[in-house]
Amino acid sequence: MKEGDDHNPIAEMYRDLLAYAESRRIDVDRYGEGKFLNEFEKQLADELGMEAAVFLPSGVMAQLVAVQVWADDRKLNRFACHETCHLIRHEEDAYKELLSLEAVLIGAEDRVPGVSDLEILTTRPVSSLVYELPMRHLGGDLPDWRSWSEIKNFCSEKQIRLHIDGARLFETEPFYGQLAREIVAGADSVFLSFYKGFASTSGSMLLGSKTFVEQARVWIRRFGGNLFQLYMLAIPARMNFENRRDSFGPLAEKAQNIGAALHRELGFAVQPLPVKTNMFHVLLPGDPQNLTAKIKAARSPAFNLSAWPDYSPPGYCRCEFTVGEATLRCSVRELLEDFSKLLHS
Repeated sequence: MKEGDDHNPIAEMYRDLLAYAESRRIDVDRYGEGKFLNEFEKQLADELGMEAAVFLPSGVMAQLVAVQVWADDRKLNRFACHETCHLIRHEEDAYKELLSLEAVLIGAEDRVPGVSDLEILTTRPVSSLVYELPMRHLGGDLPDWRSWSEIKNFCSEKQIRLHIDGARLFETEPFYGQLAREIVAGADSVFLSFYKGFASTSGSMLLGSKTFVEQARVWIRRFGGNLFQLYMLAIPARMNFENRRDSFGPLAEKAQNIGAALHRELGFAVQPLPVKTNMFHVLLPGDPQNLTAKIKAARSPAFNLSAWPDYSPPGYCRCEFTVGEATLRCSVRELLEDFSKLLHS
């Protein structure tokens, strides 16, 4: 949206919410209890083949709660994760400072961890493994189905609770050719986000067994996440989930075509290649600060590119490209021209 445009996305969102609310009988929840809210939790639990689910305001809170519940369960204050895990990179060491937990890092920074990377856990026991599907810092990369099955089997055999960071879980269905419930089958807990691929406001879901969710609710209360009312977050989350649940196939296909063209025709490094979800990373030559300014100036919803200056190698800027509905309306050729203009403007 450019300055001066009459389009108001917030007003548009509220119009959609009003129409959605008027078409349903929505009650006001109170401290996590309410027909609409609890039906939404059951809907997601059924969707993923889990016994129970709990809606909460923050993904950071959701995953801290998960690793704490599993630490209590195993009486072991140590969990494992990849070094690009959100708990490591983006939460100011909350797992350590708030919960006194220890993290064991697995694998190498620049690749998806496989079952061989878990061997360290035979000598350094952990209560849980946090595994991100897909891995955002690797451009949405994923283990293949065989490797993913081996990881699940390893955790089961070693009695390590497997927690899936599924902030973008549904975006993995096109790559695996499986429903989300099949992808998470065998996991002990799952986290979902609603403001990423589903383009909602803040809001997340934590899923697992009934016992896990009961214990999670206690920790959510301790963290201050059991808000007096959650309907203002739950309504857009449920609306956007229902509207976008089956939208990721075409988005992933378009991302694959764009990524392949950027590599083939412009010679850019794309991660991963071939692209596996509706997002990927591309290394663009140039100064990150300059490119960041140019990307902001472009302000095109179809050209959904963001710069990662903090994670860029010298002389390049690591950028994340995400295909959304607006991108579907642009041809690959148009997007290649946008990339060229960005570098030569």
